[in-house]
Parts: sequence; C-alpha cells; structure tokens
Amino acid sequence: MADPLSVTASALAIITAAVQSAKSLFETVKRFKDRDKTLGRLQDELGDLTNILDALAQVANTEMSMLALLQDPIKRCSQVCREFEQSMKTFSGKSKTGLRDWAKMEFMRGDINEFIDTVAGYKSTISVGLGTITMSVAILCPPLTLLTFSH
Repeated sequence: MADPLSVTASALAIITAAVQSAKSLFETVKRFKDRDKTLGRLQDELGDLTNILDALAQVANTEMSMLALLQDPIKRCSQVCREFEQSMKTFSGKSKTGLRDWAKMEFMRGDINEFIDTVAGYKSTISVGLGTITMSVAILCPPLTLLTFSH
C-alpha cells in the first residue's frame, strides 16, 4: 500500500500543476476573448475549473483514495490545457487575417467548441470527486464537532 503522505504530496503536485495550466490558459484566452463569444465561454469554463481545482487543493489532505482516482483526469486536464495554450500562442503569432479565423482552429482533431466540452467534462469529473470528498469528510466529522463550529 502506498504511503498516505506520498499520495497526498503527489496529488497536491498534480493539482498545483493543473491549476497553473488552467490559469495560464485563462490568461492567454483573456487577451482574445473580446473577439468572439466562444472564447468568452472558454474563459468562463477555465475560471470555473480553476476554482474547483483550488477547492480540491484545500481538501487534498483528507481523502486519499478519492484523490488517487482523480489524479489521472487532473493530469489529462492539465496536459490538454498546456497543449491548447501552446496552439493559441502559435496561432496568435500569425497574421491578423489568420487571427480572425481562430474559430476554425483545430485542436487534437476537433474545434474550439469540442475543446470547451472537454474542459467542461474534466471540470464535472473533478467537481464530482470534490463533492464526494466533501461529503465523506462531513460524514466522518462527529456531530459534536459540527455543533462546536455552529456556535
């Protein structure tokens, strides 16, 4: 069985990398979002994803089994955000005409709307995991502890 401390440290490193990737892509998209509503939607998804990942980092020490299950989706989310940001940076270096056609940009054999759906899927998966962790922590808290916090 893996050492709980190393599982937690590994999960925190992965979560931190994903937060940084999502925030970095968020900032890249922010420069272009006024050009099209689709980029605004992408920025909204990235903002929500960042908030969920930040919340997950806050509870990372509590439920190691769930964190272990979330590591792969978080890694993939982080990777896809880095790759998309790189694609955007490459694309934005092209001419103004090319920039106007950004919506036609293909990423991993899909368009930007499919990428938004991918980010939304990762966000949902991670959000469900966060909800599960939160519920399991609430169940494990003795009722007396909860009463102490309510006064």
